Amino acid sequence: MSKQYHIKLNGKLISVSEEVYRAYKRPQWREKKQKIIRRQHEQSIEHIRENDSINQANLAQCGLDEIIIENLLLDDLHEAISSLNDDERVLIYALFYNDKSERDVAKEIGVSQNTVNYHKKRVIEKLRKILENNF
Repeated sequence: MSKQYHIKLNGKLISVSEEVYRAYKRPQWREKKQKIIRRQHEQSIEHIRENDSINQANLAQCGLDEIIIENLLLDDLHEAISSLNDDERVLIYALFYNDKSERDVAKEIGVSQNTVNYHKKRVIEKLRKILENNF
């Protein structure tokens, strides 16, 4: 007998295939894993503070908290960018990773600079919403 899979939609349990179940649950599992990783990072910081006798002033001085937070945020940002469609991802990489100007991107793809600016703002807003949902 094969295992049955169910998801809850609008308060009702619906039978689904294993593939649909996994696709539906994957974002929840990813979020749970990220929370565990964040908790482990926090515990690592506490362990350093307690066992190595590093006080808060020294820790702030070396910037360990900031480095860890920045790395976690970068991981979240890269994951959010990976959820964009190809055109959005190409635009973000051109503007922010390849340091191209809106005007240069506009010339390359044959649209106005205002159009590139409009799409950039929409993609940034989309990324902002994705990141807010992760926290």
